[in-house]
Amino acid sequence: VACYPYDNSDTGARVYAGSPDDNTFVYMASTYAKAHPTMYKGERICDDDRFVGGISNGAHWYSLNGGMQDWNYLQCETMEITIEMGCNKYPMEGELLQKYYDHYIPLIAHIKNSRQGFWGNVTDSAGSVIENLVISAPDIGMNITARQDGQYWRIAAPGSYEVTFSSDGYKSHVHHVNVGPVNWATIPEPVNVVLLMSSEEIQNHVDSVGRETRMEMLTRRYIVVCVIIVLVLAGCVLVGLWRRKKRRDDLRRQKDIEYRGLIDGGSDSE
Repeated sequence: VACYPYDNSDTGARVYAGSPDDNTFVYMASTYAKAHPTMYKGERICDDDRFVGGISNGAHWYSLNGGMQDWNYLQCETMEITIEMGCNKYPMEGELLQKYYDHYIPLIAHIKNSRQGFWGNVTDSAGSVIENLVISAPDIGMNITARQDGQYWRIAAPGSYEVTFSSDGYKSHVHHVNVGPVNWATIPEPVNVVLLMSSEEIQNHVDSVGRETRMEMLTRRYIVVCVIIVLVLAGCVLVGLWRRKKRRDDLRRQKDIEYRGLIDGGSDSE
């Protein structure tokens, strides 16, 4: 049997506990069961269990608290199903080869489902990555987030979806997406989206640019004033040095004149 979330019901009772992505999980489990030689028949193998189409909601079979497929789905946005291959948890060695043949094609079909859905890149108008981007669709289920490089993947059953791309500071964008059965030969065309900044964010950006421009102008003026002050101080220093040198030259010249006068006076007296 192919089991899908949730494994645990709210009350712990044996009831159907579908997840927000129940349609897609049913599609994934059915794809596996239909590719198996006998699983899709839902025949009784263990006790009185019988599974229509060879699939079962986990909690509807028996409620299990702390299952990995529930945790991966809720915490990691990972879509996982559980394959119960038989009644014996530790099959005999002689049974392993047949189990391999039975599950080889279903596993290939399950891997094929990794391309089932839509994917793409989301950027702003400048081509930059948008942080905390959320991709949601009412008919799909749980919201997902894009990677740090702006790329996203969303597994979804075949159908038409209204997908919303949103992030704080940007205008939300709604895109109509048609998802068909996956084809091994081709990869679905990417759904690339460009988000525009919201009016408030644009105004904040303008204000920020204005502040940066004003700061740049003040910085330039400050630099000009500092240069002028340095030039004035340098001029004052040069003038001071020139005057000091001039006084020394005048004093030396005066002493030379006095010295010559003394020499000339001595010569006349002789």
